[in-house]
Amino acid sequence: MRVKVVKDEGEFMRMKPIWDVLLERCPDNMVYLTHEWMQAYWEAIDLEKERKMLILTVYDGNRPIAIAPFVILTEHRLGRKCRVIRFLGYDGMRSHLILTEKPVEAINAVLDFLHHNRHIWDLVVLDNLPLDSPNTELLIRELGKSKLRFGYTTSRFSPYIPLAGDWNSYLASRSKSLRKEIGYKRRKAEREHQVELKRITRTESVELLMDKIAEVDARSWRYKTGAAIILNPDVRKAFYRLTCLANKRGWLYVGLLEFDGRPVAFEYKLAYNGTVYGLRIGYDEEYKRYSPGLILRSFMLQIAFQDGMREFDLAGHNEEYKARWTSQIREHVDLTLYNQTSPFFILYSVPVLRRIKPLKKIKDNLLRVRKLWKS
Repeated sequence: MRVKVVKDEGEFMRMKPIWDVLLERCPDNMVYLTHEWMQAYWEAIDLEKERKMLILTVYDGNRPIAIAPFVILTEHRLGRKCRVIRFLGYDGMRSHLILTEKPVEAINAVLDFLHHNRHIWDLVVLDNLPLDSPNTELLIRELGKSKLRFGYTTSRFSPYIPLAGDWNSYLASRSKSLRKEIGYKRRKAEREHQVELKRITRTESVELLMDKIAEVDARSWRYKTGAAIILNPDVRKAFYRLTCLANKRGWLYVGLLEFDGRPVAFEYKLAYNGTVYGLRIGYDEEYKRYSPGLILRSFMLQIAFQDGMREFDLAGHNEEYKARWTSQIREHVDLTLYNQTSPFFILYSVPVLRRIKPLKKIKDNLLRVRKLWKS
């Protein structure tokens, strides 16, 4: 096994054909691992942020069998700059290594590279690894055999809806109160407004579509918290670039609800490999009494059933409103590797020190060391 390192954007773009072939054979074939997803992230990330591309391609002889899509970011830990290797992609989204045949050998090739190149990193933080992936178990097992120190914690429980059967059967399996509310709210909206529900898979104008989404987002709860797209140029740039790439590939799966020609709710989703991935939702709070998000969600689910999709991924955390739609949960873990030659190796002990009272004196000493280091 040998590892080839890609560090520049040009070479990253040229490896797309290999990337697509490997991902198609990968059991974790999801939209978050596509070349387009990584490209949109790389092109939208703040250029002033200290970053270095680190794509590792594992070869078995002359044949590529795996990809580790990494980026090195400079973050601040303990008051100092810390070199952190992360997955190449947006924070909070599920990710993994792209593994095909010989996954154990490929994982060990990546781990050996990280061990022999400890001079380039302080921490490796691999967030949101799905526990239902066989490769997550393999990665943790092989790490346990390696020379690297690591730890992992449960990070999030993300709900999803298996799309087995048909829409009517699914709806009948949900609570009576949900079924009644969907019907009541939609009838109320249709009595008082001209209601139009749209599912958009391709658009002639990405700019116009993004304007409609941003318009609703600006009138949602996100504006008050400062998280609205209109208040964050980098976020808009990221969504615009991702939408352009997804539009070309036919992955768009955007839902819009309009009252009298005015957009009042949206669901920004991508459809890939039989799964509908939820990325962002929002509704105009002026129309809250109609529950526009509920009306649009039921419409999008019905369409997903009709389109023969296998799964409707609600993403994020297991908020109460999502529990009305499903009881299925996907558990994730965050995995962190600690460099024993780095000053930041002190972080490896922190979780232990928080739990073990007899080590309080050692903890206090470590905190004093931190203060001295900062000074």
